Amino acid sequence: QAEQCLLQMLRKSYDPSKVTYTALIHSCAKGGDVERAGGWLLKMDQRRLTPDVVSYNAVIDACAKAGDLAGAERWMNSMQQAHLIPSVPSYNTLLNACARTCKPVMAEHWLQEMTNHRISANVRSLNTLINAYAKVGNQTAAEQWLLEIKKRGLQPTLQSFTAAFDACARARDTERAERIFNTMATSRCHPDDFALGVLSRALGKVRADELFASSFG
Repeated sequence: QAEQCLLQMLRKSYDPSKVTYTALIHSCAKGGDVERAGGWLLKMDQRRLTPDVVSYNAVIDACAKAGDLAGAERWMNSMQQAHLIPSVPSYNTLLNACARTCKPVMAEHWLQEMTNHRISANVRSLNTLINAYAKVGNQTAAEQWLLEIKKRGLQPTLQSFTAAFDACARARDTERAERIFNTMATSRCHPDDFALGVLSRALGKVRADELFASSFG
C-alpha cells in the first residue's frame, strides 16, 4: 500500500521527501523484501535525495530478516562508501543477520569492526553474540560473551541469560546451565516464564523449578 501511494505521487509529478522514501524502505524491510527495499534506496539516490544511515539500516534489516548475510554486509559497505558513519543500530542489525544465519564468527568480526571504529557496543550487541553461539550449540562461547557484558561495565538482561540457557540446552550442558542460573540469581535478574521454559529444556522441569524456588521463591 505504501508503495502504491509513492508511485501515485510520482505519477502526479509530486516530489516525495526523504522521509517518504525511508518509510517505504522500512515497509519493505518488515517483510524481508530485500530487492524492493534496496531498489527504493537506489531510486532515492537517483532523485538526489541522499539516503541517510536510517535508510541504509532499513535495507540491512530487510537482509537480516531474509537471512541474507552477504546482502547485509554489502549494504553496510555501501553505507561506508557513501561516507556515512554506521550507528550502533547499524551494527546491531548486521549482528542479527549473522545470528540468523548461524555465523557467530562473522558476528565477532563485525563486533570488532565496531571497536575499530570507536563505536561502543551495547547490551543488545553482546546479547546477539550470545544468541549466535547458542544457535550453533556452543555453550562455552555463549557463557564467555555473557561474562563479557559485565567486563564491559554493562548489566546482563533477561535476554542475555535466556540465550545462554538456550546454548546449554542445545549442548545438554546441565552443569553450565546451573552455573549461569546462579549468576542470574546473583544479578537479581528475575526469570520470566519463557526463560524458565528454556532453562527446563537444559535441566529438566523439576530441577529448574527447584532452582527458581530456592532463589526467587
